[in-house]
Amino acid sequence: MRKTKIKSQEEKIFDLLDEGNALAVGAFEKLYTRFEEDDAMHYTCHAAIIRTIYIVRSEHVLWRIAFDHHVGERTLYRYRKSYVKWFCFYFERLAASANSAA
Repeated sequence: MRKTKIKSQEEKIFDLLDEGNALAVGAFEKLYTRFEEDDAMHYTCHAAIIRTIYIVRSEHVLWRIAFDHHVGERTLYRYRKSYVKWFCFYFERLAASANSAA
């Protein structure tokens, strides 16, 4: 079975978080906070999905995660792409900030 690009990117995020990379932890905290606030404002379920995928790391297949959070599989894929993009955005900002401080 071939891994999707998004799955490979998520695995890199998992590795960085597992290593305790300070930039990754900071980027993830910003990502989670951003979507938690979005949930409060727009009554969405992003924080719960992020918890399931990145914190709990549920072994459920994607259709089950989508079903549990009342979103379609294609919507879940789109959300995951967005989460990875936001993580990379925050990671790069924190890295640039750390480099300019050094």
